[in-house]
Amino acid sequence: MADPDSDAAVPPAERLHVVAQLAKAHLSLEPPDPCANRPDAPEGLSWAILQGLAKEPEKRPPTATAYAHLISFAVGSGGTLPAPPPRT
Repeated sequence: MADPDSDAAVPPAERLHVVAQLAKAHLSLEPPDPCANRPDAPEGLSWAILQGLAKEPEKRPPTATAYAHLISFAVGSGGTLPAPPPRT
């Protein structure tokens, strides 16, 4: 007999509904504070991480180097990475 708590016990149409709800939430809800459970995280780190998770691409850092620069600045490493190039 199938485990009633397993996915096999959930009808396929209901599983698709759950997947659709998750996809909609992923597209519309803002992510939670990534440092909420880390009081020891440097001030500004949450902001820097959330920049990379922005829903609109134009609000994200334009390159991985630019993102690394944000993180570096947020953790106070002295900004040793080069300045990010302008977004084209």
